[in-house]
Amino acid sequence: MKYMFNVPLAVAALLHAWFISLVLMPSPWSGWGDGPSRGAMVLVMLQPVLLSWLLLTPVVIGAVFAGGFAWLRVHRQWLRLTLALLGSLLIAILTLPCIAIAIGISAAVADSDSLAFGPLAKASSLLVATLAPLILMGWLAWVINAPPAKRGPPPRRPRSPRSMRSSPPWPRAPPWPSRCLASWRPRSSQVGPPISRR
Repeated sequence: MKYMFNVPLAVAALLHAWFISLVLMPSPWSGWGDGPSRGAMVLVMLQPVLLSWLLLTPVVIGAVFAGGFAWLRVHRQWLRLTLALLGSLLIAILTLPCIAIAIGISAAVADSDSLAFGPLAKASSLLVATLAPLILMGWLAWVINAPPAKRGPPPRRPRSPRSMRSSPPWPRAPPWPSRCLASWRPRSSQVGPPISRR
């Protein structure tokens, strides 16, 4: 059942590869060199990005149920799923400015505000916008398809208070009268070997 999540993951990877080809294209399409066409090119580039992130949502859910987020110190499944979705949303929000800069500095858009950034900002934004989603998709593919032995054992569940009472981790000492009786030995009144009586 979990291998069915490879289908939306593969479609999301193809959409992101399309976005990378649009960002790295050397020149705009023929007839798309004017101002309105460059503005429409922004919408064309945003479409694969939005679709790929929407397709990654069920993949993240499948990775949670496959045990990919077992390293979280959370034992409730619904809470682990909530943290995974919130983390994915946070990654998407953090990469959104890098995606906007990568679209602006592309040859198909050539936004003057984006081109005004320094070379370090432009290079780092391009790397984050193109490589960060691919790394996330590769990790999700490994979580879904790898056997559980390679992903590591799930975290231990805490013992219930009832089981801790029934089996304490230390041996219990016997009560005080039993210890006294066990250590007491009767003394014999004879000093030498016993005398045999005939």
